[in-house]
Amino acid sequence: MRWDRRMLDAPARPRPPAVQRLRASVPPGGALVPIALAVGAITACVAALFGSRLSGTPQIPVLPGLPDAGEFTRLAMPLARTAFDVVAVGLCGSLLLGLVLLPRRHADLALSIEAAMRSAARCAWALAATAVALLLLTLSEVLARPLPRVLSWDILGQFAYSFDATRALMSSALLAVLTAVAAGSEASRATRTLTGLLAAATLIPPLLAGHSGHARYHYLAVASLSVHVLSASIWIGGLLALALALGRGRGPAGHTPLVTALPRFSRVALFCCVAVGLSGAVNAWIRLATVDQLWLTPYGRLILAKTAALVVLAGFGWWHRRRTIQAVRDRRPRAFVLLAAVEVAIMLTTVGLAVALARTPPPTAPGHARTSAAGLSTHLRIFQSDRPVATGPRSPEHNRWGG
Repeated sequence: MRWDRRMLDAPARPRPPAVQRLRASVPPGGALVPIALAVGAITACVAALFGSRLSGTPQIPVLPGLPDAGEFTRLAMPLARTAFDVVAVGLCGSLLLGLVLLPRRHADLALSIEAAMRSAARCAWALAATAVALLLLTLSEVLARPLPRVLSWDILGQFAYSFDATRALMSSALLAVLTAVAAGSEASRATRTLTGLLAAATLIPPLLAGHSGHARYHYLAVASLSVHVLSASIWIGGLLALALALGRGRGPAGHTPLVTALPRFSRVALFCCVAVGLSGAVNAWIRLATVDQLWLTPYGRLILAKTAALVVLAGFGWWHRRRTIQAVRDRRPRAFVLLAAVEVAIMLTTVGLAVALARTPPPTAPGHARTSAAGLSTHLRIFQSDRPVATGPRSPEHNRWGG
């Protein structure tokens, strides 16, 4: 009985709250953000590969007797496009951090600005290489030849400038090289402005060869999609660059770049979130003839998936503005790193959904026909084939170009 009284009178041992236990299990900032980046890249590739199939998009069968690009090209195309978009996000984020978010009047931020510009130059070189790889895969797909048979000067010289998609990728590769040179050169106001303009221009040409280039309300479709892609790239890339800058910090002084840049990025992110939502709504209105196509068509279902992701990300942004920004100012950056890591993973998954959406044919209004790139590819295969063509069911309409 006395033992029970002692147990009742003794002060209870405080148990750590669930949030503290969760924070204690989180790796340091320097490890958490790269892990989230890797997870996001993997989920983006999965979404790009299987997003169209999961949404119910009919797959084009390989017709016996016709030339075919091969399974490698079919798998590598969405992966290469995803890599292009992810690297473009990194380029935009590094430039946003180095050119806009970090004030140059602070001498102690010079090293952070220089590191951001070096990262931008590396991303630009990687973007140029990815654009070249995507160009070769595009030629393999549209000419219905395996990739090794496309790697010849005769084929490249004859066809590399013959299609809208390949011309767009050549332009992006050239602009990416110019961006890399400008980002790595001596910094001046004119050079910084030129670097930002070149980076933005690098992302535009592939959009002109996608669905928007042939949609109704052509100019509105292209303009809204350009705003959509640039805003999303700045938003995702800026958050990733800030999270990585915090992860590289060591001690209170190491958090100075993030403390200085985070309030500025919060305003930029709010603008980008609104721009992404409005431009996406305009594009959906252009693509869809009726509201019920949102849930009755594969294209509409992918739009709904992206919309759900946008709502979740907007909620994360609200939580950042309400809680984590002040926590970073108080030298408690772990909450920001944890939330930003989850946010980056979701954002990159949305990039994969966007790639799947770009390779999914938008529904047409009743009574309207549309010529697709698949039709051109089929005609090329029939023209190249000297074997009898086996008859079979007609392939569903499909636009192979990203947009």
